[in-house]
Amino acid sequence: MRSSRLTIVSTRAYILHNHARSCSLNNSKLRPLQFIPALQYIYETLPNKQWYLLLDDDTYIIRSSLRFLLGHLDPRRTHYLGNPVGDYKARFAHGGSAVVLSQAAMQRLLHHNSRTIAQAYQESITAPWGDKLLSTTLMKVGIYLDESYSRLFNGEPPELSRLTIDRACLPLISFHGLGSGNAELMSQVGEDFKPANTTTTMHNAPFFWFQLGQNTNPAEEFWDSFHTKPIRQGQNYVGELNEYTSFFPNVPSIKGCIARCDDSKSRDCAAWTWIQDKQECHTTSALIPRRSAAAGGDNQVFSGISKRMLERVASCSRRRDRRWP
Repeated sequence: MRSSRLTIVSTRAYILHNHARSCSLNNSKLRPLQFIPALQYIYETLPNKQWYLLLDDDTYIIRSSLRFLLGHLDPRRTHYLGNPVGDYKARFAHGGSAVVLSQAAMQRLLHHNSRTIAQAYQESITAPWGDKLLSTTLMKVGIYLDESYSRLFNGEPPELSRLTIDRACLPLISFHGLGSGNAELMSQVGEDFKPANTTTTMHNAPFFWFQLGQNTNPAEEFWDSFHTKPIRQGQNYVGELNEYTSFFPNVPSIKGCIARCDDSKSRDCAAWTWIQDKQECHTTSALIPRRSAAAGGDNQVFSGISKRMLERVASCSRRRDRRWP
């Protein structure tokens, strides 16, 4: 039987409970020491849980989305899930985005593997990242990160979360970077996403990526408004130039910028921004729907959403049954 009975492990809470209070929890050198002991402690305390969630204290979980995912998986199989980072030498689940381990994975890691666990303790003294150490330790017992569900996990706060076309119809599980110890910010995010974590919602519809566009309006209204008002002055849905963006100089008009985004070669373009006084066009494959205002509300800046993104969101909105995309 598939179930999603879950227990949550906060590595920082473990350190606070089990180590001297003189330890500086903000010291990144201590963090690798937390992961394996925290998992051991919670598994010994609650050995019959079907799922274990490892996260930071500045991570927010949308429970309806998490339960939706776990409802499709069998905890009797070894599952190690999360937001992959690293390179070909070592891929590991980013701890801040939340790490999910099934009961079978915990059993394989912690049963009759005292030598492997002891080695992990030794390596934690010099390891730069605890989430990477967890991954390399899991590899030693034959468990590897499953990246099939990686797009459901998110390592940014809501206002910096980037939406891509291929993620639009997928559930969104996590936010990160809400400020360690910042109860006010965590409380605000909890209030903003409260509808997705209510008792009635928790066992039904997940929260989808495209719903990040809701801001103060229902998500569908936010996206639909671009059909009647496709160009927004003083807005910037592209954000800062980075690995997701493309830069085009000497673009004399908004129309030219839109054409570059909607070009057949730019199938992943999600949004565009045109800067009038610089005659620059910026496009991105990962738009920021909740942080749209240009610096200072600059009236030289114009921005909009690509046709492909709007079409994708429309297809998401039509799926009222909310089945797995």
